Amino acid sequence: MNYVLIGKFSPKLEEIKEFFVNLKFKGEYNISIYDPKHLFIELTLLEDRNKLWMKQVCFISILPMRIFKWDANFNPSKESSIRPVWVSFHGLPLYLLIEYGLASVANTIDTPIRFDSFNINRVKLGVATVCVELDISLPRVHTVWVNFEDEEDPILDEGFWQKGEYEFIPPYCVECSHIGHTQEACKRLAAANLKGKSKVDAVAHPPPKRFKDHNNTPKKGV
Repeated sequence: MNYVLIGKFSPKLEEIKEFFVNLKFKGEYNISIYDPKHLFIELTLLEDRNKLWMKQVCFISILPMRIFKWDANFNPSKESSIRPVWVSFHGLPLYLLIEYGLASVANTIDTPIRFDSFNINRVKLGVATVCVELDISLPRVHTVWVNFEDEEDPILDEGFWQKGEYEFIPPYCVECSHIGHTQEACKRLAAANLKGKSKVDAVAHPPPKRFKDHNNTPKKGV
């Protein structure tokens, strides 16, 4: 199975190829031009996909290329709201500071895609950080229930509430489906509202009708 990302960029193809060669992916990859502003980046390894996707912005010849996750509903006029976001968990029990344990905690928020090697190697113990796939158009989950089931004795099931803290999350506008501003600051929405208001005013206050002055109209045959 291949993994596909979208690059939003419009440089020359030669510059694109040179940039990707320098990334030194472990697996194979293919680059296709979708339109003047979008690239399809197909990778054979999930590790390579995550490596590139987590950059979020790359620079090719000093110009930025933003990276988005592809899905079957891809629309070039919209930007995906699925982003890689780091989440911190303070004070987790030591037995959870392994990949399986951290994955079980992070899954309560969304799909984990990378773990902090300092946690896995027991170098950093007080705070665990996990990168997850997050839909930034939805409300955040800040507190999760971490539960551990005992298959032999369900009565012994235990759990606890855990707080998660997000690193920087860019604003996302659900009106125009673009990253970088909120719905309240959306220029497209403001323009649509202004246009709609103009139509309402036109209906509510139509221009006065002009009537012909029949007294000054010349009569035939005179």
